[in-house]
Amino acid sequence: MKWLGLLFLASCAAGASSKPKLRSERIGDIAADYWDLTLSTDPRKATQVGDHRFDGDLEFVSPQARATLRAAKLAIVARASAVASLSEAEMLDRDVLLRSLLAELGSEECRYPLWLLDHLEGLQSALAQLPTYHRPITREAAATLIARYRQVPRLVGEHIANLRLGLRADWTAPELNVRRVLAQIDGILAAPPFVPADAVSKGELDAVVAADVLPALREYRRVIATEILPVARKTIAVAPECYAYEILRHTGSQLSPKEINRLGLDEVARIRREMAVLDKKLKGKPRLMGKSPDAMLQNARDIVARAEAALPKAFLHLPKTKLEVRAMEAFREKESPGGEYRSAPADRSQPAIYYLNTYAADKRPLMTQEALAFHEGVPGHHLQIAIAQELVGVPAFRREEGVNVFVEGWALYAEKLAKELDLYTSDASEYGRLESELWRSKRLVVDTGMHALGWSREQALVFMREASTQPEVELVNEIDRYITWPAQALSYKLGELEFLRLRAKAQRLLGKRFDLREFHDVVLGAGALPMDILGKRVDRWIASKAD
Repeated sequence: MKWLGLLFLASCAAGASSKPKLRSERIGDIAADYWDLTLSTDPRKATQVGDHRFDGDLEFVSPQARATLRAAKLAIVARASAVASLSEAEMLDRDVLLRSLLAELGSEECRYPLWLLDHLEGLQSALAQLPTYHRPITREAAATLIARYRQVPRLVGEHIANLRLGLRADWTAPELNVRRVLAQIDGILAAPPFVPADAVSKGELDAVVAADVLPALREYRRVIATEILPVARKTIAVAPECYAYEILRHTGSQLSPKEINRLGLDEVARIRREMAVLDKKLKGKPRLMGKSPDAMLQNARDIVARAEAALPKAFLHLPKTKLEVRAMEAFREKESPGGEYRSAPADRSQPAIYYLNTYAADKRPLMTQEALAFHEGVPGHHLQIAIAQELVGVPAFRREEGVNVFVEGWALYAEKLAKELDLYTSDASEYGRLESELWRSKRLVVDTGMHALGWSREQALVFMREASTQPEVELVNEIDRYITWPAQALSYKLGELEFLRLRAKAQRLLGKRFDLREFHDVVLGAGALPMDILGKRVDRWIASKAD
């Protein structure tokens, strides 16, 4: 369904239920209300972005809480839709706000709270990561973390109640997800990460973890093992309606799954031809693997430093926020991808972090490490997200949130941009970049294959193994990620292709007047926009340069 149709349905529902005021409001006030609603109902997110008003809270996920939140979002849709006489900047704010709200409302079609068990960002992982950003290094921070830990039994109980509601309707997670979550909970219970070594009030923290957190997790595990696992579904695809909404939410694309699949196959064929040329140069040369976690970390830090030094060649504005490279935590490294970026909070009390997965370091090829660092660090996620966070005169939700196809598409575009900046140090690393691009193109094939075209998990694994130097654990983790997060993996390649299309269009129309640094300024200067809105922004810039 197109965005216009979603807007019509949501506005009608809001008008029927919320009776919005007739007077015109300022879109900035409505956007602020939306951001307050987002943070108050997702207190952990508030802490992550540096808003500490809700540090002692955890979210509510009961059916009643979700219904109340839905009504509040619909009311904001109706209010924003009713605003008249907007400036160009306000129109942009409203368009992005409505897209954000409608994407959130549309994904409810999937009914995730009633069945999803997520080994990547699920309840067990979210709780275990709390002290990495809600750091109990002051008495006040420790007190609010203790307050949060005391709410864990209530939150776990609500999740269990939701899962039982799903069972009554025969909605369950795939068995493989259930088993992965059980394994992750076992790891957390075996080595609880809830009280950092540098924490203050350690005695109180230890006590509340022992009294509330660990018993709740054990009960969560018991319910999953005894009630969910025996009836977990053997199939891996989500419902067609859910997948359609997720494609729209993550990519904004109107392409059908079959069309996306075909595009992926075409990209795979093109990239393999490029890889074949390099493969002849590399023939007979050893494919080096990581030596140790520490060596991998130092290598990543060196790559990031080299990239940071080259940024002025392609960008007019650089972020002030610092980037730190850390090893991914032990409790989640086995189930996680090769790297992950976490943005800094708004108050900059902590740096942005590039988490590098150093698990099984001796089985991870070094040739892919440069592209990974450019993707997660600079000129990828860190550059784009930190610039967005530092924008002035932009609503908070646009600084801190962004459309997935923009965020991931930019990061993949950045891997190719790094080649233009001469940041790849060898033919092997360039081969690693192509393999990374191939990986993202294969996602178009296997994600649509598993969720829309009847592919089995094993078919997807076989396809991903072709022309890949990645270890088997990485391949399996990736496939299971696509099963857990339908359509999210489509964002990378679809977004990159759109960035490349917009750049090629600007170069064609402007000729010698095209300036790469100005183009990047325009692309990154308004936050992570929906791609059609970004296209209009680029068109206006082209027109201004052509005059």
